Amino acid sequence: MRDGAARHARLCAADQASRYALANSAASDSQISALALSNVSGVDPGLVTVSVTQESSGGRTFVVIDLSYGFTFHVPMWTTGPLTLAGRSRVPTG
Repeated sequence: MRDGAARHARLCAADQASRYALANSAASDSQISALALSNVSGVDPGLVTVSVTQESSGGRTFVVIDLSYGFTFHVPMWTTGPLTLAGRSRVPTG
């Protein structure tokens, strides 16, 4: 998969999970994480790491969804080490 498509897949999965968290304030971090993984397309979900955390700022609480994927770029005669591609979404709760 090309990097642009992999990036798009991660961002869509993070955005979908953040919309779910916004609409379902009682959703657990594990439910949000599972939803994010189920929406990853074009890459092996087993290679995607999802982190769901809560953070506070200015008296508001936010759900932060981070997705990362290890990617190795292959070009004939040149290979990079694994690169970490990441996507993030942040929404207020309640």
